[in-house]
Amino acid sequence: MSVFAFLSTHSLFFPGSTGHLEVGEEWAECGAREVLEEAGIAITPPQFVTATNDVFDSDKHYVTIFTHATCIDEDPTARRMEPDKCAGWEWVTWEEVFGEGSVHRPLFLPMLNLAKSGTKRPW
Repeated sequence: MSVFAFLSTHSLFFPGSTGHLEVGEEWAECGAREVLEEAGIAITPPQFVTATNDVFDSDKHYVTIFTHATCIDEDPTARRMEPDKCAGWEWVTWEEVFGEGSVHRPLFLPMLNLAKSGTKRPW
């Protein structure tokens, strides 16, 4: 299982951080921990949005929990805390990622499945 956190600030969102649950960890704790570890942003406790069933190949099958949270800092700056795993972060609108003609393609499989599900912007 992996947890994916959407962070909103005004009308923009950070198409977030993802990570695996630690043994005994709650999914909301995982979302907050991963955002802090990967982007250096402290967030409010994440709220459940939806989940997707993501089969990557014959060896990898995940259930991805999508969450929504707000940033504690009113003007957050995402930092590349794991530069070997992340090329960068950006704040974008929901429509820039999921709208017709989006330049943010191809999407990571859980994001593609989220788009196919018809889930609306959670804030």
